[in-house]
Amino acid sequence: MKSRSPSEVPIKTGTFNAHAAPVTAGIRPESLRLVPAGAAEGAVRGVVEHLEYLGHETQAHVRIATGGDGGVRLVARLQGMPGLAKGETVGVQIDPEGVHLFGADGHALEH
Repeated sequence: MKSRSPSEVPIKTGTFNAHAAPVTAGIRPESLRLVPAGAAEGAVRGVVEHLEYLGHETQAHVRIATGGDGGVRLVARLQGMPGLAKGETVGVQIDPEGVHLFGADGHALEH
């Protein structure tokens, strides 16, 4: 696997031209997996900002640093009540199949 910067995520680009125009990525909470910080290759580093315990699952709000712009906030859907704490540094693995791209007009791009 090629080494990436801490905020790069591999995605399936399909047939669209990735350099034609800016795109927005949409990632569903079930496409994210939290792992111990530094424990898994391919994970980006994030910080837990908030935890919502819903009984059968927990929604973890995690901020990923993107380089001076305040970062990106993601919500991960986790089974049960994991032993996480607000402020904890974690690794975030993103399933490339779960990344959906949208053009500037808001329409989904094929992939």
